[in-house]
Amino acid sequence: MLNVLVLIFLSGCFFTFILSGVVFLRFYRFFSGGFSYKNDFLEISLDDISVVIPVRNEEGRIGRLLESIRGYGFKEIIVVDDSSTDRTLEVVSNFGVKVLRVSDFYSDKFGKSVACYVGGISASGSFILFLDADVWFEDGAFGYIFSRFPKDGVLTILPYHEVSKFYEVFSVYFNIVSFMGLEFGRFDNPYISYIGYFGPFLIVKRDEYLKVGGHLSVYGKVVEDLELGKIFVKNGLRIYSIPNNLLVKFRMYSEGFGKLIDGWTKNISIGAVNSSLYTILGVSGLVGFTVNIVFLGIFSFYSGFLWELFLLFYFAYSFLFLFISSKVGNFGKYFLLYPVFGWFFVFVFLRSLIVRKRKGKVIWRGREVEVE
Repeated sequence: MLNVLVLIFLSGCFFTFILSGVVFLRFYRFFSGGFSYKNDFLEISLDDISVVIPVRNEEGRIGRLLESIRGYGFKEIIVVDDSSTDRTLEVVSNFGVKVLRVSDFYSDKFGKSVACYVGGISASGSFILFLDADVWFEDGAFGYIFSRFPKDGVLTILPYHEVSKFYEVFSVYFNIVSFMGLEFGRFDNPYISYIGYFGPFLIVKRDEYLKVGGHLSVYGKVVEDLELGKIFVKNGLRIYSIPNNLLVKFRMYSEGFGKLIDGWTKNISIGAVNSSLYTILGVSGLVGFTVNIVFLGIFSFYSGFLWELFLLFYFAYSFLFLFISSKVGNFGKYFLLYPVFGWFFVFVFLRSLIVRKRKGKVIWRGREVEVE
C-alpha cells in the first residue's frame, strides 16, 4: 500500500514540476530575457514629477522612503495622511514636504484609494508617482526608471522585497504569485499587463489619471491596483513594467507575523479569478509541488521505496525555486525550506477564501477591512 502511495505522489510531483516550469519561463522572460518594450521610451525630467505617498500609521517606514528621495529635484513630494494615530506626521515634518489630510477633503471617505486621489488632484506636475510608504530607492534608481517611461501607458514596478527577520520569508510565495497574477513575462510581450499594476509603485501622466477618474473611481475596493488597472486598460492605456534591478525595494509586514498573515489574507484570493489558464496552471504547479513532495517524502521514508527519486525531485525543485525567489527578494538562503513556505501559502489562501466567503474582516492599520 505504501508503495502505491509513493507512486501516486511521485506522479503528482512530476506533473506539478512540469507545470511549475511555466512560472520559471515567465520569470526568465521578464528578468533575464533582455529588456525591450517594443515601443519608444519617453524620458521624464524629475522636476516634472509630483510624488504622492498615502500614509496611515507609517512612523516606522516613511522616514526611509523620504530620505531616499529628497534632494533629487522632484517638483513636489506630497504626503497624504489618512488619520494616522501614531507619530507618522511627526516623522514627516522633519523632511519639509507638503502634507495633506484626507479629512480636509472628505468627511465621509477614508482609505488608501481616497488618499491617493487627494494627492492626485492636488499634484501640479505633469506626471504623478504614487508610492507606498514601505518603498525606498537605491542610488541610480531614478536615471534607470525615468528614462524608460512608455509613451502610451503607465509604468509600474514590483520592488525587490528586503527581509530582515525569518518570519518575513513566509511572504516569498505571495510575491511570486503577485508577479504571476498580473501576467507579466508572457512570450508575446513580457513587459505589459492587461490586468492591473503593482500597488507600491505607479507612475502615470496626471491628465490621463484624472481623465479616468483616478483612485476615487475604485473607492471601497480592497485591491485598488487591479480595479484601477482595468480602468486604465479600458481607456486605452497600457500597463508596462520593468525589472526592479535591485534599485527599488520594500520591506513588508515588519510589525510581526500576525500582520503578515492578515495582510496577505486581505487580497491573495482575488487575483485567481483575474488570471489566465496558463498562469493558474503554473502557480498551481509551483504550489502543488510543495504539497506532493512532503507526502512523497513521508511515504518514501517509511517504505524505503524510490527514496532516491524523492531526493532528486526535492533538490531539482529547490534550485528552480532559488532562481525564481531570488528575483523577487532576498529569500535565497532559505530555498531548501520551500515546502514550509508553500504550505503556509496554502493555509493563508484557504483562510482568505473562507473569510471572503463569510464576508469577514481583518484588522489593518487599526481599521476593520472587509475581505472582498
